[in-house]
Amino acid sequence: FAAEHIKPMVDPRFKAEKLLKYLEDSVPVPVQAPKTPRTLAKLQGVSSTTDSEFLRPLQRVALQAVEQISEQQKTLLTVCSGIALDLGTECKERGMVMDRIKNTSASWVGRLCDLVRQLAADAARVQEEKKKLQAALVQREADVKKAEKRHQASLLNEADMHGKRNILQQRIVALEREVQAAHSTNAAERALA
Repeated sequence: FAAEHIKPMVDPRFKAEKLLKYLEDSVPVPVQAPKTPRTLAKLQGVSSTTDSEFLRPLQRVALQAVEQISEQQKTLLTVCSGIALDLGTECKERGMVMDRIKNTSASWVGRLCDLVRQLAADAARVQEEKKKLQAALVQREADVKKAEKRHQASLLNEADMHGKRNILQQRIVALEREVQAAHSTNAAERALA
C-alpha cells in the first residue's frame, strides 16, 4: 500500500509516449513561398513592383507558423513539466536535467518566435517606407518632367527671340543703309543745286 502512494499516478514512460505521439501528429506543414510574377520577372532580369504582394503572404505564413509553434510549445512544456516532476520523484538528477531541457527549449523557441514576430513587423514597416519613397520618387519624376518641359519651352522661346532679334538687326542694318543712301543722294542733289 505504501509503495502505491510513493509511485507516481501516471507512468513517465506513458507520458513520454503520449508526448512523442503528439509531436509526431502535430508536425507543422512545411512553409512554401507563394509563387508570384515577381519570381518569373526576377529570373528574366526584369524589375518588378510586386514586392509587397510577394512579402505579405510570407509574413502571414511566418506569423501563422509562429502561433502554431507557440501552441505546440505550451503543450510540450506542460507535458515536460509533468515528466520532470515524475522523474524527479524517482531520480532527482534526471528530474533536474529534464527541467533544464524544458527551460532551455522554452527559451530558445520563445526567442525564435520573438525574432520572427520582430522581423515581420520590421518587414511591414520597411514596406510602408518603401511605398512612401516610391510615391515621393514618382512625384519627383513628375516634377523633373515638368521642369524639363519648361526648360524646353524656354529654349524654344529663346531661339525664337534670337531669330526675331536677328531679323530686327538685319532690318536696322538695311534701314541704316537706306538712310545713308538717302543722305548721300540728298548731299549729291544739294551739291548739284
